[in-house]
Amino acid sequence: MCVNTPTDDKLICAFGMREGHVIGQSASARNVIGASVKKIVTQATNAASKAAETAAKETTDRLIEAEVTKITSAGANLYTGIVYSVTAILIIVLVMVIIYLILRYRRKKKMKKKLQYIKLLKE
Repeated sequence: MCVNTPTDDKLICAFGMREGHVIGQSASARNVIGASVKKIVTQATNAASKAAETAAKETTDRLIEAEVTKITSAGANLYTGIVYSVTAILIIVLVMVIIYLILRYRRKKKMKKKLQYIKLLKE
């Protein structure tokens, strides 16, 4: 119990006993308040640290997600450009092959006519 002296505050004495600061001694206001403030500051520091970690993690996650989205959209734009280029090249090659086959067919046809004409001349 707190020793009752004229300078002791009974409320601080009771608070000090409840918090375990005073065991059978007079509760000094300075000691009780100092210990309580240290405890509150420690709790506030822990809460602030946890809040800072949470905020940093959430911000980092959002930034990473935003950057991945940017990269993906840029990649999609490049992908469509590449697809269009390859498609155009394939169409050009296909047209060239068709032209080659048509010209070859016409040349064979002319050669057959020439051979027939030469055969007629020999006879």
